[in-house]
Amino acid sequence: MDEPFGAIDAITRETLQDEILYLQQQLHKTILFVSHDVEEALRLADKILILDRGKIVQYDTPFKILTQPANQFVHDLVGADDMVRQLSLLRVETAMTDLKLTDRPGAGDISKDNQTIARDDNLRQALSLMLGTGASSLTVRDGDRPVGVLTLDYIRNSVAAQHKE
Repeated sequence: MDEPFGAIDAITRETLQDEILYLQQQLHKTILFVSHDVEEALRLADKILILDRGKIVQYDTPFKILTQPANQFVHDLVGADDMVRQLSLLRVETAMTDLKLTDRPGAGDISKDNQTIARDDNLRQALSLMLGTGASSLTVRDGDRPVGVLTLDYIRNSVAAQHKE
């Protein structure tokens, strides 16, 4: 898809983006999506390839691109200093710890206060839920099935690591 939402109003664009996410989740098909809209890429992608003057400068998850940009060009392109904006663009699944990865801190620790969030919700919604309820972690669900854990510490550490660079 080459800039499929380029000439669409903001409301329709968001609705169509949601539909693309839904279709991809249902069909499990790879979609190659070309966009110059960084926010759109961060919102829709599982992986992003960033080019600078025809050369690949970073290929990674949206979360890693935002928190660990490969160079100053990537940092400036994605606005790596604006964490609140970034949180609204990143899906929870990009930062969660998969329940299957039991060797990672927090993995398998289903939220004790039973706060849950959908894997397709964004990190800003997750942070708002954590702050509003006082929860230090959320159980990430896919439908009714728990699939991961998202902790406040992980989000905080990601922000801190970004600002050290």
